[in-house]
Amino acid sequence: MIQFNKENEADVKTADTLLREYLKFMQIKIAEQGSNAPIKAAPSRKVDELWHAHILSTKEYAQFCERHNNGNFIHHDPSIPDSPDRYRQTWIKYEEFFKSQPPPEIWPFPEVEEEDYSDEGGCWDPGCG
Repeated sequence: MIQFNKENEADVKTADTLLREYLKFMQIKIAEQGSNAPIKAAPSRKVDELWHAHILSTKEYAQFCERHNNGNFIHHDPSIPDSPDRYRQTWIKYEEFFKSQPPPEIWPFPEVEEEDYSDEGGCWDPGCG
């Protein structure tokens, strides 16, 4: 779990950036609902950790879905196989939506992310979706 020291200004800035990036990811997830997108968006590890924490606050998460997704629950489905393609496609969607690259401290470049996972024994798991 991500932990921040609220007295440390750098931690506060990192937390703000992570929250902003999580909300952007959720915009992408909301936009893909009901579409026939062949590859569903996959979060970075940091975004996925925040998503997990948000879901555990079930009442607040349900209210978030109600308010931002027309009452439709945004499911977190760990059964969807993760792959480098899903993460790369999320980068493409991010750039299309927000007209910029995601910040690499939250969203490592796909090549870096893929290399990091290879170093961990070949298991690709940037997050679930």
